[in-house]
Amino acid sequence: MTWRKKEKKEDETPTVLTDLMSTDNDFPSKAHCLVRLYGLQEFIVITPADRNKAIDSESRAKVLLSSVSVALTNSSSSIPVFIQIQQPWRQMYCGTSVMSEMSVEFDVIHLTRIPQQYSHLAGLLDVFKSKLATQVTPRPTVDVAVRFTYQLQEWVNSPWPQEPP
Repeated sequence: MTWRKKEKKEDETPTVLTDLMSTDNDFPSKAHCLVRLYGLQEFIVITPADRNKAIDSESRAKVLLSSVSVALTNSSSSIPVFIQIQQPWRQMYCGTSVMSEMSVEFDVIHLTRIPQQYSHLAGLLDVFKSKLATQVTPRPTVDVAVRFTYQLQEWVNSPWPQEPP
């Protein structure tokens, strides 16, 4: 068996960037929480082997993420790698994807109290744009997609303008 390294075109966009920019990956019906958050089609998740032991210190998570970055750089892989932090039920991750000219950092946070600027779309867009490491002015436009899901209790007994499925 012969292994050949795939020739990569210099102008080829890495899959991770294509996934992040694609609207085709928005709102999957059933998917891993990272797919729902970032729209990624492929990624690696590192979790403790013992589910009772969590990566609960920030310094430990940073050391692991740094090691992952070195491994990705050495392997020339741009596949995003995430480390599960805190308890699994919290679904908190930090991750990275390393490319030849850039890297993408991923962080999931949970806020117990929502700051005022995060309670409306304009404030969230300001936070998002401030996280972009770009010197371009004006900043690039951002597309926003929203999905509302309603859960109806006893929907069969409710009056409907037409027969429900």
